[in-house]
Amino acid sequence: MTITNNNKQVTVIVRHNVRPEKQAVFQCWLEGIEKACQLFSGFIGTDVIKPLDENKLHYICIFRFDNFLNLEQWMASNERAQWLAKCIEFSDIVPEYEHYQHHGMDILLGSSQNEAGQKMSPLKMILMTILGLSLPVHFIPGIVASFIDTSVVITLTSLTLIVPIMVLFIMPLLVKLFGRWLF
Repeated sequence: MTITNNNKQVTVIVRHNVRPEKQAVFQCWLEGIEKACQLFSGFIGTDVIKPLDENKLHYICIFRFDNFLNLEQWMASNERAQWLAKCIEFSDIVPEYEHYQHHGMDILLGSSQNEAGQKMSPLKMILMTILGLSLPVHFIPGIVASFIDTSVVITLTSLTLIVPIMVLFIMPLLVKLFGRWLF
């Protein structure tokens, strides 16, 4: 995976399959690994999604770091390896790592494939960009034209408004909504 901007928050999502009789052991382990994470630079927090089905005890653990490099330091650490070795106390299965998730526009500006090696669909990117541009391109030039008479200045002013709106607001929102769909 290629990362071009290491200053964006990232997460790793891990699924633990916990044996029913070992839920208390898992809870203690979770508290311990979270305390270990807190010793690492850039650790933001952990969220745990508890299982909905009592017959399938799949806990989803979400570990958040302030940037990719800090996450990688945790992922490569001996402390993490020691905590993972303790997973056999509550699970017969090795934890499943769902994905790294880069927040914001990293999906657009960074790698064209996700951590599973799936390529981003160019057609889907085109469709998402058209969706994002539709309203600004329709409305902004008309609004600008009500203040300016010269077509070149209307175009340049409209672009000066549309591009930052797209980059700062619309595309991050669309990536958040459709990010998984892109692959």
